[in-house]
Amino acid sequence: MDKRYEKKELLMKETFKELLSNKYYEDITVQELTNKAKIDRKTFYLHYNTLDDLLKSIQNDLANKFNERVKGLDSLNDLEKVTK
Repeated sequence: MDKRYEKKELLMKETFKELLSNKYYEDITVQELTNKAKIDRKTFYLHYNTLDDLLKSIQNDLANKFNERVKGLDSLNDLEKVTK
């Protein structure tokens, strides 16, 4: 994947998380996100169709990170050590 593409995607995700820490999801707009991230709306739509798609991508990232952390664990006790 192109480094510029990855950089913009990371910027959008981090900006979105920051907005979520201060506002309800329903109150966030693509325009607000792109303004805060200082990117063009077209750039957003090159990566995602909707804010829902961006949210799903962030959720998938978190799930994948969790799956990597617990891969190979044998018991609930092992899981408790990883999640602390």
